[in-house]
Amino acid sequence: MKQLIIICSFIFSFNFGFSQTYPTDSTKLVCVTLNDGTKIIGKVTQNNERELTVSSLDGRRQIIPQFFVKTISDINESDMSINGKYIGKDNYCTRYFLTTNGLPIEKGKNYIQWNLFGPDIQFSVSDHFGVGIMTSWFATPVVGSFKYSNKISKNVHYAIGGLLGTTTWSFMDDLRSGLALPFAALTFGNGRNNINFSYGYGASWKGLESQGTALYSIAGMIKLSNKLSFIFDSFITKEFGFFTPNLRYHFTETNAFQFGFAFVQTGGVFRQIPTPICQWYRRL
Repeated sequence: MKQLIIICSFIFSFNFGFSQTYPTDSTKLVCVTLNDGTKIIGKVTQNNERELTVSSLDGRRQIIPQFFVKTISDINESDMSINGKYIGKDNYCTRYFLTTNGLPIEKGKNYIQWNLFGPDIQFSVSDHFGVGIMTSWFATPVVGSFKYSNKISKNVHYAIGGLLGTTTWSFMDDLRSGLALPFAALTFGNGRNNINFSYGYGASWKGLESQGTALYSIAGMIKLSNKLSFIFDSFITKEFGFFTPNLRYHFTETNAFQFGFAFVQTGGVFRQIPTPICQWYRRL
């Protein structure tokens, strides 16, 4: 029995002493996310079944047990600031205030946007196609949305989509009321910094009566730090303009808060809306 224990101990030590090493590219910059949300930016110099060795940007050599590691993702040039600090993309980079852009919602990254007027839920069916539903706290209107996104080049994306809904949940005569907004968007930039141009045609109807108008939008975002983004959105028609600058703060990768003010333009006069804009983003 004593000899058997010695043999087993030797085999156990042998296996751990010669653990499998996985292929690594020590020239590639990666983001290592730990289970507690900590991010370590650097280059992986060693990767085996027990531990990960990272040479971080500050020159430290960190040895991390594998069971602490949640994800390892490549870092693009667009994720870095001009002074070499990691900023990353805005986790809700497909949305401004209400308008969307040509960037796609990544598959599996569904989210809900809580507004003062009601909720907006968005689902990613694939890497190029998403659907959603929005409404007010009174469940009127109820509007469904869809969007197809794709890229023209690395930093140019486009989207086509639409919104369709009813202006009431009532089972009265005005159930025949509704609204529709087909649109197209062209976006220059990436998930960190971008500018977007949109065009759509908004139409509403009640019974046999209908009306509509062309709608334009210029929107954009700038990632100021790994936690903070500046957001701008607008709606412009022939007779009306709506403009809103906002700041979006990311508490975590799945939780963000947006705050700002809105201005309207009618008859050549700008007026500020006294009620602030507040939005809360949560990953589903």
